[in-house]
Amino acid sequence: KEKAFSSLIGYIMKETKGKADPQKAAEIIKEIIKA
Repeated sequence: KEKAFSSLIGYIMKETKGKADPQKAAEIIKEIIKA
């Protein structure tokens, strides 16, 4: 579960060419998963 989460963050960073804030991205993903 944690590994999948990390790979999602990695994907977001790759897609945004490192412009995304990893912590903000993590918060958003957690909200989506909870919903």
